[in-house]
Formats: sequence, C-alpha cells, structure tokens
Amino acid sequence: MSGPSTTTSVLPLVSTAALVAFLAACTSDDEPQIETIDPNDLETEAPEQEETLVGDPEAEGDGVCALLSPDDIEAVTGEPVSAGASAGESSEIESCMWSHPEADHRGAHVLSISSGELPGEELFESITSGEPTDVTNTDEAAFDPESQSLWLRSGETVLQLYLNGVESSEEEFVELAEIMVDNL
Repeated sequence: MSGPSTTTSVLPLVSTAALVAFLAACTSDDEPQIETIDPNDLETEAPEQEETLVGDPEAEGDGVCALLSPDDIEAVTGEPVSAGASAGESSEIESCMWSHPEADHRGAHVLSISSGELPGEELFESITSGEPTDVTNTDEAAFDPESQSLWLRSGETVLQLYLNGVESSEEEFVELAEIMVDNL
C-alpha cells in the first residue's frame, strides 16, 4: 500500500476520534452556569397614578371626563355616581365613565369621536341613530330611546352620551348634553 491511501483511510478515523474527544469534553460538568433570577426578588415600582379633579376642566385639560361632574349627573338623574374615569382612548375615540357606587352596570358614559378623514358634520351623519332633538349651543343632536343615548355635534366635536341602567327622559339627556357643551 502506498502512503497516500494510508493517510486517506486514517483521516476519517482521526476525525471520528477527535469528535468523540470533543463531545466527551463537553459534559454537563463543564457547561457554563446560567444565573437564574427569581421574579419575586426583583424590585419593581408601581406606576404612580395621576391625580386629577374630575369636573374641573382646567385640572384635566380637554379630556372627556372634564365635560361632566358627578354632581352634574346626580343633580339631573337623581343617581349618585363616582368620579369620572377614563375608560380608554384610541386615536379616534376617547371615553369616560361615571359608575354608580353600588352597581357597576349603572351610570353615565361619554364618548368623544373624531376622524382625521371626515369633517364633523359627515362623521355625525354617518354614525348617529335616533331622531333629531334640540340641544342649546350645538350644531346637531339626535336622541335614540332604544339605545338610551344622545348624539351631538358642536363644530368638529361629536359626542355620544349613554345613561346605563338609569331611567331617564329625553329632557334629562338634553340637560346633561347642554352641560357637556358648555364645558367643551
């Protein structure tokens, strides 16, 4: 046998031996230790809640919760409600809810709806339901007795007022809507 053929047959044997030696060297004793952290040991701080005075438009800026106070709602409906709480905000809808202190499903809810694509008048026409009604200082308003809601438009602002679980007349909706418009 010549030298090159012996070298060629020995190479796979040497490669296999090197691989076995490498794998043997990588036993569990030689593995690097990864530090684990117990989540209960982490120090975290709860985010601070913003304190605002509900019903004080200067304290809240232009938020929907500044449109009505709990006193306004109780004076009109006779139902006590808690301070308004922002119920969420997206790019086109801002929401505030005033809940009854004893029943979460009762209270007032206001939505402010806007659209970067549609002017207020077109937006109002495209989303409202109910019959036209008069609300002082608004461009348009519609009351829907089936959904117990009142829609209104003042300029580019479109608002919807719900009174959940509260027996209310159209006149009470209009009275609350007029307070909302005054606070815009």
